[in-house]
Amino acid sequence: MNTERDNFYDWAKDKTDTTRAADLRPSPVHRRPQHDASPWKRLALFALLVVALSVAYRVFNA
Repeated sequence: MNTERDNFYDWAKDKTDTTRAADLRPSPVHRRPQHDASPWKRLALFALLVVALSVAYRVFNA
């Protein structure tokens, strides 16, 4: 038997819990920001990207 390990487990078992469940909140760093961008803006950007790539393909492959 490893007495150091057993001593640690005895110490951890006897130690009082110092955490409070009411104080546990998610960190503001990990919160996701609310995006106010509408899905139409993303769709328009994606459409412009598709048009630009297709034009570039036709110009450089001609």
